[in-house]
Amino acid sequence: MNARDYKALYDVQDEVLQTVFEEPLGFYLSGGTALSRFYLHHRYSDDLDFFCHDLAVFPDAFRLVLRKLKTKWSNARIEVDARDFKRVFIQQGKILLKLDFIADRVIRIGLPVLRDEIYIDTVKNILSNKLSAILGRDEQRDIADLICIAMAYRFSWKNIMEDLAIKESFELEDLLFRIKTFPIENLKTVPFISKKTIVEYSDALLTISRDIHMQDENSLAGNSALSL
Repeated sequence: MNARDYKALYDVQDEVLQTVFEEPLGFYLSGGTALSRFYLHHRYSDDLDFFCHDLAVFPDAFRLVLRKLKTKWSNARIEVDARDFKRVFIQQGKILLKLDFIADRVIRIGLPVLRDEIYIDTVKNILSNKLSAILGRDEQRDIADLICIAMAYRFSWKNIMEDLAIKESFELEDLLFRIKTFPIENLKTVPFISKKTIVEYSDALLTISRDIHMQDENSLAGNSALSL
């Protein structure tokens, strides 16, 4: 997909975001799209991930959102309809957009922030979720987001590991192994907006693994970087 195609996709995403957040229902945008569109602008992102921490509200909130979506997109269809996870597809012209709605039972780091009438997850929570995902899968977008967060923000890896431990039980060596053995060439398939060389990404990942191992301050970001 080229930049023009993503412009069309983002126009549809914007319409969906406006629809979902017309009224506060407890949802907030998280994942790679929240990170890329509202914080880092580092890569293109295809899907929208909506989380809700009010488990009692989630079923009714989703039904209301789905009704609103079907008013604008009569072709909106549910692909997955589990208790805590709903997947919806909508199509507008050539654009097929996937929407995930998650009743999140995992502890959240920080509270969502309101930007342009859209509730957005915090970078700290997105980062801990990305690390959790890396523990369970080899997905180049997770590694790309990890590197770009570390390049953009100042933080303590010790604190981030503590955040991750709140969410799930894990072994530090397992996380380091997943990071160190990631096939760096896979990053060539990530639709970066501003791309670096594979060597630069490889060096960055080595720095991240070293900093995590030492439970040190993130050394990829400069002194002028924002603090998490």
